[in-house]
Amino acid sequence: MFQVTHSFTKLKFMTYRYIKPLLPVVSLLLIILFSCARYTPKDILDQVGSFIEVRPDSALILLESIESPESLPQQDYARYGLLLIKAHKLNRISITDDVFITYIIDYYEKHPCDDLGRAYFYAGQVFEEQGKYTEAEHYYLKALDFEGKNTRKLKAYSAYFLADIYDNNLKEYKKAIDYYQKGLDYFRQNNLFFSEENILKLIGDCYIKDQQFDKGVEMYRKSIAKIPDDSISAKAKIYRDIAVTLTELEKYPEAKYAVNKAIDVSVRNKDLAIGYAIKGDIFEKQGIKDSILYYNNKAITFAKKSKDYQTMYDAYNSMYEIAAKSNNLQLALDNYKNFNRVTEIIGQKQKYDDIKYLERKIDFEKNRSLYLKNRLKVQTIIFLVILVAVIIPIAFAYYRHRKKKYIESISQQLHDKSEIIRSVMEARSQNIEIYRKMVTLSISPQKNKYRHFLENANKILFGQDYLFEFDWEYLSSLVNQNYNGYVDKLSQSYPDMTDMEIKICVLLKSGFSLTEIADITGKSSHTIYKYSSHIRKKAGIPENKNTVEFLDSALT
Repeated sequence: MFQVTHSFTKLKFMTYRYIKPLLPVVSLLLIILFSCARYTPKDILDQVGSFIEVRPDSALILLESIESPESLPQQDYARYGLLLIKAHKLNRISITDDVFITYIIDYYEKHPCDDLGRAYFYAGQVFEEQGKYTEAEHYYLKALDFEGKNTRKLKAYSAYFLADIYDNNLKEYKKAIDYYQKGLDYFRQNNLFFSEENILKLIGDCYIKDQQFDKGVEMYRKSIAKIPDDSISAKAKIYRDIAVTLTELEKYPEAKYAVNKAIDVSVRNKDLAIGYAIKGDIFEKQGIKDSILYYNNKAITFAKKSKDYQTMYDAYNSMYEIAAKSNNLQLALDNYKNFNRVTEIIGQKQKYDDIKYLERKIDFEKNRSLYLKNRLKVQTIIFLVILVAVIIPIAFAYYRHRKKKYIESISQQLHDKSEIIRSVMEARSQNIEIYRKMVTLSISPQKNKYRHFLENANKILFGQDYLFEFDWEYLSSLVNQNYNGYVDKLSQSYPDMTDMEIKICVLLKSGFSLTEIADITGKSSHTIYKYSSHIRKKAGIPENKNTVEFLDSALT
């Protein structure tokens, strides 16, 4: 017994003696391998920066995958914030929290670079969305005055959006003309892609609004002259835009002339449908009922051919209101039925678009996993070449084991995500998805535009004859019904969570993003991110786990 023990001790000593000098090298190589193999937040920011303008939807998904972004180093957090705001803008998702952009500006003012100019520009965008036009004007001017290494595009768009504020919000048309012209000059001088005819048309609008009719007409002519003869649809659109502007100024004869020109040059059914709908709007402003019905019916005829449901929606709604005011009950009922039918089609199209978004998300996850696997293979080859002359038996065995576990982990994650997406797609007709979309519309910056639609949908889908608004109790009951008592299980399993944290968990489960949750709860995005961090701590969610997926697994 003593001899065996002594031999074993001697073997351990000899092994340690020969391997000891190699341990620092091996340790360093292992650290390099695993630090490189990990997909870090900085890697994500680099990837997003390279394709955000080409695939903004994928960029937003990738940015939202970063856990606890507030824990990033200041430089990365500022860069993350700038990219997140840009992704929201490119995806046309509203931003209502100005604390985030203020933090970004403070950071870049202390660490000047070209990103400071971009921060000023996006601050203008954020404040403009909030209706704080004086603040937006201030930051657009700072972006316009900012001098950096590559600010040509920044100056062009800053001038354009500044002109838009003067035009549509502050009603300072002379300033609007001046900055539209500056933007046009920047676009031309730097050979940037832009729609010159559209800017000329907007300058013409400003002249008309400023009662300088001759100059306005001159700009309209220049705008139309810039459109190639074979771009018939673009020319028709300019004429329609002119007609809409003139209608708002109650210049009905001139508006009719412009829309007639649009109809005359139109060849596509969709262009004709929109043209006749605008003509119906002009007569509606004048109160000429027969013409309203006639042109809206023509608009519907062409809209059906091109499957332009939005134009049909507007036309049926207009005719319904006219018939209702005239006490023509049968006509009102017929148009109301058609209106509801088109509304349902639009709703189905929106759900289809949501499903396509989920499909793109699946593709994105697959591509990301493939990228990680390929990256790991390259690093593995380098690692093995270095280790050939060191301790092949130990290192190779450990590498094989690690590689197998890593691939199994990636495969399991992909399988889990595919199952979740499949389940969502199979439940596309469930009330909870419809309710989420209605809430999203009700909190959007254009919620007044959807008010009539939401009232009708609320009555038809949920039997509630009043203005639609978010109802926590109703959503809670829907989630409980659809997900096997999810809310009750959540409260019982995590008694330390506050009511607000429970609500955020349920809203996340319902498909709302953190930005939408901020809009619903009336809190800032920064506050919601803090709540999200508290939830992860209380539920013990690992850094590499998604909150909803973890809770689904824990509550099963």
